[in-house]
Amino acid sequence: AQLEALAAKDAETDVYVVTHPFEGVKIAERYRKPVIIVQPAGWAVDMPAAIRAMGLESFHAEDLDAVFGFVRVLMAKKALKRTKLLNVTNFPGRSPWGVVSGISDLDAVKERYGMDYEYVNYADFFADMDKIVADPAVQRQAGEIADLLMGHAGSNPMTREDIIHSVLFYLAATKVMAERGCNAFTVECFELCSSMEPWNRRFTPCLAHALLKDTGYPAACEGDINALLAMALEMYLSRKAVYMGNPTIHKETDILNIHHSVASLKLEGIDGPDS
Repeated sequence: AQLEALAAKDAETDVYVVTHPFEGVKIAERYRKPVIIVQPAGWAVDMPAAIRAMGLESFHAEDLDAVFGFVRVLMAKKALKRTKLLNVTNFPGRSPWGVVSGISDLDAVKERYGMDYEYVNYADFFADMDKIVADPAVQRQAGEIADLLMGHAGSNPMTREDIIHSVLFYLAATKVMAERGCNAFTVECFELCSSMEPWNRRFTPCLAHALLKDTGYPAACEGDINALLAMALEMYLSRKAVYMGNPTIHKETDILNIHHSVASLKLEGIDGPDS
């Protein structure tokens, strides 16, 4: 009867929190969901051992703070499973030229982590982009975003027009992502540049990655799926835009520099003030 009442109350529950091992085991058997037991006594590890033997996740938390920590991790795992990557490339299934370690088998990633994906080639993406940026409303929005970025800049050697060109790529990416049900993005750098598409439209994709992360969407440069997976988990756990770049380690001064990329506005939190 208690189980029926629990199910009726919240059929979409993802994690159950209990105080007695027997109750937790019965919930796991019936609903096949993770169960956390809150119990300061060490004997409570008995329940997670039984549930993990079923092939399900289960944890022992000594207090509610520990519960919240487990739930946060489980939420990040769920978010990764609900991530769908838009990968703009003419070379599906091949590691990018600039990332020789790059994951090329996205089906294996999907099987292991649940992250879905969709490839879009350059011809299709830029055909969509040309239609999108022809809209006067999109042009106005690009100008507003460019003004915002210039207003927040400590220094800026670029013209407003050139910034707008890169913002238009960002707006096109968000539109294509929405149409295809995607919430993560990547595009190669070297291959894209050699296509002459950025030259003809006077943009670089770097700014799009930064702006996408400001809205909570993981976006990795150079088609780097390895970095994208790490970035997605960091963003889902921290609720912050995550910086991506190349590290230089200075051992004599204990300084790590990360350079080559674009800093986002929401590095202190997606819901926080702009930097």
